[in-house]
Amino acid sequence: MTKIHETIMKTTVGQAIARVESDPDMSKGEFVVIVAGIERNDKDLGLTEEQNKVLAILLRECSIKTAVAMAAEITGARKKLLYQQALLLQKNAV
Repeated sequence: MTKIHETIMKTTVGQAIARVESDPDMSKGEFVVIVAGIERNDKDLGLTEEQNKVLAILLRECSIKTAVAMAAEITGARKKLLYQQALLLQKNAV
């Protein structure tokens, strides 16, 4: 099903704004934006180098659960991210 004033385009946010401002038909109806997420590699989970370092040190001495809890308290990083990184570190150590 299409609409009379439907336009589909793949563009940047800046170009989309310029298009909406310059084309009167673009102000009719609704406007939907789909944003692609950031691509990350296995080594980049959004943790800083310092957070990774603290986690790695703690993992040498503690269980994953304890290391993650302590690293979260020390660095302020989210436990979920630290846990994912801990799993990656252990996987790469084998």
